[in-house]
This record gives sequence, C-alpha cells and structure tokens, in this order.
Amino acid sequence: MFIRKNYPFVKLDKNTIENDSISLNYFFQKLDSLQKKLIKKVVVLQIGDSHLQADYFPGKTRVRLQQAFGNAGRGLVTPYKIAKTNEPDNYKSWSNKIWRAKRVAIEKDTLPVGLSGLTLFQNEPGTQLKIKISNQENLNYGFNKISVLQDSRKPHLPIAFCDSLSCKMAVLEPKQQSTNQIETIHLGQTYHETTLIFEAADSSAENPYSLLYGFIFENSDSGILYHTVGINGAEFRHYAKQENFVQQTQWVKPDLIIFSMGTNEAFSPAFKKEDFLVQIDSLVSSIKKINPHSSILFTTPGDAMRRVKYKNPRNKIAGKTIIDYATEKNYAYWNLFEIMGGYGSIQKWYAKKLTAKDKLHLNRRGYELQGELFAKALIKAYLHQKKQ
Repeated sequence: MFIRKNYPFVKLDKNTIENDSISLNYFFQKLDSLQKKLIKKVVVLQIGDSHLQADYFPGKTRVRLQQAFGNAGRGLVTPYKIAKTNEPDNYKSWSNKIWRAKRVAIEKDTLPVGLSGLTLFQNEPGTQLKIKISNQENLNYGFNKISVLQDSRKPHLPIAFCDSLSCKMAVLEPKQQSTNQIETIHLGQTYHETTLIFEAADSSAENPYSLLYGFIFENSDSGILYHTVGINGAEFRHYAKQENFVQQTQWVKPDLIIFSMGTNEAFSPAFKKEDFLVQIDSLVSSIKKINPHSSILFTTPGDAMRRVKYKNPRNKIAGKTIIDYATEKNYAYWNLFEIMGGYGSIQKWYAKKLTAKDKLHLNRRGYELQGELFAKALIKAYLHQKKQ
C-alpha cells in the first residue's frame, strides 16, 4: 500500500519473477527443506556491479529473506575500505598498514581475483585488520564461525583472530599441504568484531604473504546465508576472465545465483547486443558448469540517464538481451526496467528523491525500495510454487 500510494509510477503488477516455474525449482525445494528443518542453511550468491557494492539493494533483500526464512549470518564481507573504495555502512574495516588491492573491473594489476571480486595482498608481519559487523532491523549478525577466503597454495602468514590485542580467539596456521580453498575457524562464543593479526611465518617459509579474497561470517542458527559480490564498474566479461572467481563460486555451494549486471555495458557507446550475449554466456555457462544444481536468476538494469540529461535506450536493449538469453536457457529473470515504469521513468524516481544526482545510480532510499520489491517478488514466487 505504501509503495502504491507514494510511488504510483512503480508497476507493481509487473513485480514478478518470470520464467520461474522450472528454473527456480531447486532453490524452492531447498527453502521447503529449510522450513521443514531438514537442512540448516540455504545459500544465495548475488553477483553484480556498483548497484550492489553499497549493499542497500541486496542488503534489504537479505534482511527480508532472513526475516521470512531465518538468519544464518551476515555472509560474505569484503574489506572494501582497505582497498580504498566505498564500503557498506553495516560493517567497518580498518588496518594499520597499506594493502595492495585489485578489483575485478580494474585490469592493470596482475593479482588474481577471487570470490569477492576484490583481492588484498599483504606480506608484513604485524599487520592488523579489524572488522566490526552491525545488526540490521532486529537481525543479530553476531558470529561464531569465520571462513577465510584466501589463496593458500603457498605458505601464508599465520593469522591470529583476536577480540582484543591481548586475547586470541583462534589462530589459522599455514597448512603443510597448501590448497586453494576456504578455511574455517569455529569460535567458542558469539562476537560482533574481530581483529586479525598477521604474524611472522616459520623461518623455513620462503617469502610468505597473505592473499585475501574476503570473509564469511556465520552463526549457528538455521536460515538464509546471503553473499553479495558487488564491484564498481564491473561487467559480465570482467568476472568471466577471472578463473579464480569462477572456481570459488563453488566454495559457498550456492542454491541460488543472481546475476545483476548490464548497466556498465549499456553505458558504452560501443555496446552491441551480439557481444553482450557472448559476455553473458561466457560467465553464466562457466559458473553453471561447476554449480550444476544451482538455480539461476537475472535482474535486468533499470532505466537510467546518460550524462545526467540524455536518455539511454541501450539500458532497455541490455535488459531485453538478458531476458532473451534467460528465456532461451530457461533461467528466471526479474525485469527491473519495466517495474520502475519503463523508458524515461528514472526522471520520476529522481523527482521523488530516489536517485543519485547522476540519474544512473539510485540513492539509499531508491535501492532499498528496489530491494523490497525484489524480495517481495521472490517470496511471492516461492509461495505460488508451494500452492501448486
């Protein structure tokens, strides 16, 4: 009622997940099992660009799904601030050292990029990295389990996890046989913050370092674990080029993978539908190959202006291209462009103070409205499936 009254230009009748009858069956079955207490966790992985990085859109969706199905923890946390880029306001990261950083959309650095779309490199013993996580909308994001996403194929610096600089919660030692995989520590109690101290390695280790991709914070409760990968400027092709990123998607065993890109591709005057299709398929096919059971869902780009004052018809073309691909491959999609109100609707969103000044990005209110709409559509699709 609130949305209909205050934002009449939003097409609520179009707020549906399309092509979901078969494509989301696996995800819906996992939700059924979760509600029947046959399993403890359902995992969602959303991959995208700057529309996700600040976490307002996916964060609102995460909260609504966890309120409906249970809260298994905050999920993937990426220390964006350490990489000198914008960070969600529901957690904070800090370090006493400068880190070398690589983002998936910046191609000049040679560091490999992992699951978070961002890599941090450090080789100085004594480095501290602090992460503090806030609760959201009465959801407790305290954690008693931390998974470290790092390249451990080479002996890395030992990591001490502390609740203060004098009290160690746990220590992650380099493994004798290093592997490139997720490493998890279990804590004796629940915390909201931790300080990682990178200690000196054994004298036999040759040039040890830490190559971090991010962290996953969980609790012991049943529910949804929602991982968001959002990098400013990212496109389908950027993620597809990173073998580590593609391979590491299987580390989290996603039940649902959501692709939320296309805006950056559509911003380029050189945009071509044919090239865009190839880029979509390159990423989706490679991820689907190693996650064969995962359900796939696309969100289309919304309406946007180019250089503030020019309409951008390429956003509509990009969305149509995604829909055509999803339909051909029998994947589900959510058509944000039409839900917003169609071509030119960004002006109405701007008039209602729902966008940034560039009329390309939404602001916090706008993204949270988008997250509300998306969560409603997803839950509605699940409940409709249950009735059949």
